[in-house]
Amino acid sequence: MLGGLHIEMVLWTMCGDLLAASRWTTALTEAGIASSGTSDSFLKVAHLTKTRRAHQITEAALYKFQHVAFQERKGQQDKEEFRNGTLE
Repeated sequence: MLGGLHIEMVLWTMCGDLLAASRWTTALTEAGIASSGTSDSFLKVAHLTKTRRAHQITEAALYKFQHVAFQERKGQQDKEEFRNGTLE
């Protein structure tokens, strides 16, 4: 029976399989977040804490880009509308 740590590692490995062809590792390398070897190790979950952190950084960056796009589209409207995901 797998414990919580192993389950999390399997889930991150599945995410790595999905991201393998997306050039995610290239983006991390070009952004200066990690070297190419380290970026590749995120796909295989060689180090769980570093992998988790790389995904958190990616999520934060994508959230920021989404927020900027929302503001450009909707103007300076209510932040709650953005959080709720209502783009009417």
